[in-house]
Amino acid sequence: MVAKTSAAYESCKPLGSWVCDLQLRVDFFVKWSDLANTPMDQPSMNQINPLRDHLEAFFFPQGFLTALLQNHARMEAVSVDSLQFSFEVKPGPDDTEEPLSDVKNHTNIKELAFQGSVPPRRGALIFGLFLDGARFDPTKGLLEDSKPDKRFCRLPEIHFVPSQVVSPSENDCSISEIQEREGPDLYECPLYRTSARAGTLSSTGHSTNFVASVRLPTDHQPEFWVRRGVALLCQLDD
Repeated sequence: MVAKTSAAYESCKPLGSWVCDLQLRVDFFVKWSDLANTPMDQPSMNQINPLRDHLEAFFFPQGFLTALLQNHARMEAVSVDSLQFSFEVKPGPDDTEEPLSDVKNHTNIKELAFQGSVPPRRGALIFGLFLDGARFDPTKGLLEDSKPDKRFCRLPEIHFVPSQVVSPSENDCSISEIQEREGPDLYECPLYRTSARAGTLSSTGHSTNFVASVRLPTDHQPEFWVRRGVALLCQLDD
């Protein structure tokens, strides 16, 4: 396992896999840099940004997500503190049970990130995340229990959408009513940078390994997944 140093990103990969992972990250940003530096008449942000973002590629993914909220706050002229992410899993035509279960087959990050027309106007499409202890059924669109001998599973592409936080008023549902209605249908799945799930305590009060809580649809009570320790990971150990 590669030791964490002040000059390296967090990883639980052995040295050989870590070098390959580093090369994929470099290729992603080289392609992005080449696109941004290509001469064109008044390029828009849609023309110089990837269609999809590989969250693992960022040294500090928490900062990237914060930047998404800040950009949206500036566009809509709202306070960044009034925003949070909503999530929409978007299985593609190739996201069937077999390829989602095949975590050994490495994704062509550069090709997938820049394949397509324009990125979404709001938020970002994130790919390359893994479920630990569960799987996502692309047909039902729900979180499901893992298959035998399959601890890890790929999560289809997911849209991180900045959304305004709605405070319940006297005419709206109370917080308890909202939780009662939505709680059984959504699991607040923690997203970690590595499978260690541990880091140092940051100024936000969270571990540096913790990235965000991602709400995933499910037909089970959230406690069902909490007891199983289900989480999302940016990278695996091999």
